[in-house]
Amino acid sequence: MVGLKIASYTYGGLLGLFLLSKHRQNFHPASLVQDCLRAWPRYFFLDSATPIAWTWFILISVAVNIPAVFFIDASSEPSDAEQLSFLTRVSLH
Repeated sequence: MVGLKIASYTYGGLLGLFLLSKHRQNFHPASLVQDCLRAWPRYFFLDSATPIAWTWFILISVAVNIPAVFFIDASSEPSDAEQLSFLTRVSLH
């Protein structure tokens, strides 16, 4: 049972990343990494401070991760280097 509980910590994030990869919007990789790093404290909070069973961790983390990535991605502005890279790719095609 302990192994499944530990796996539920990571599978929620992985499932969220998979679902986001199927979305038509391209997310900045830094937004995805930030959310994955911020998700760990959420998992530990769910485990230690709430009576929620570990079997629900995957669903809860997916439900939190997807809107969080949208928010992080929308609130981060692209740097000048990223804008230049985008313009270069667009002009070459």
